[in-house]
Amino acid sequence: MLLKELIEQAVNTGFSQIVAVIGDTNNMPSIRLHRAMGFTKIGIAKKIGFKFNKFIDVVYMQLDLTNKLPRL
Repeated sequence: MLLKELIEQAVNTGFSQIVAVIGDTNNMPSIRLHRAMGFTKIGIAKKIGFKFNKFIDVVYMQLDLTNKLPRL
């Protein structure tokens, strides 16, 4: 519900893109949630995060809002 509200607020404010930064490629619940909300994976940065005493990959996902914005 929070992610849905964030997307709606971004559209209402006029933002054209949202980028999600997800710590750890193994965080499949978060990746699946973002994918279900329309985000696409745009890249993985290898071993740049540090969590639980180990380096982790970071997943970048993007949501294009341009088709949701009102036409001027």
